[in-house]
Amino acid sequence: MGRREGCADLVRIIRSQRGRVAVRMELVIRCEYGSIIPWVRRLDDGRLTTVAGPDRLTLSTPAAVDGENLRTIAEFETSAGEEIPFSLTWSPSYQALQMSVMRAYLAERCEFGPAHLVEKDVLHADHSAWRAAVGLHPVDKVWFGRHLRAAYPKVGHYRPDRRSYEAHRRQLYRGLRLLTP
Repeated sequence: MGRREGCADLVRIIRSQRGRVAVRMELVIRCEYGSIIPWVRRLDDGRLTTVAGPDRLTLSTPAAVDGENLRTIAEFETSAGEEIPFSLTWSPSYQALQMSVMRAYLAERCEFGPAHLVEKDVLHADHSAWRAAVGLHPVDKVWFGRHLRAAYPKVGHYRPDRRSYEAHRRQLYRGLRLLTP
């Protein structure tokens, strides 16, 4: 979990390769070496945030999560090709809840819609230029893809007609596009 601008992110993506799989996620948050059980609340955007003293953890995922016996539980099924991201962000509780760097980028540079498409390389290059402009170091494509799916779970992969070699190599995200300057 690397630190960034006073926050730290842990991202995990559950990817189903084939068939259907039942998944249960159980998150138990304890602070101060297990002596403090945090206060949990749901934010307006659906994320869960927990506060215990100076520490805050925020969970972002498209999976439905519920509280059960002082734990956060998600139970769901995945099918072939499906990805479910989980992003847990630490930040100081005494500061205002910050928008993640990826969410800030998406809000400033992208628009969303089910028919929108953007090439993965073009979006990553634009993100790298945006990060440089705001004084942040660039990130690789794997980091970018994981954090994109965690920040905007509705984004999907799209490949055009695979009859030609050029079309086969072209990889796109579905569900968002870059705003025109």
